[in-house]
Amino acid sequence: MVYSAGYRDKVDRGLSSGWINGFLMTPDRNRFLEILRASGRGWASGVTDRAAQVAFYSDDLAHEGRMLRNVAFIEIHRAPYRFVI
Repeated sequence: MVYSAGYRDKVDRGLSSGWINGFLMTPDRNRFLEILRASGRGWASGVTDRAAQVAFYSDDLAHEGRMLRNVAFIEIHRAPYRFVI
């Protein structure tokens, strides 16, 4: 479960959306998170050198699970082009 901070209406009032289902934990996703936590310890937010992150996520571009495959596409999309080619 993930708490959604909400959204802004037309008059810019913040409206809370409450709790939403982020995803269901499966054994496959649990393994992914364990590996991600171990691999990503040195990854700092905003760092421009994302070669290690691209290499990590590239293994999941063809994952049979849509959720993990989409995470891989999103993370690689954020990387500078020079690391993706």
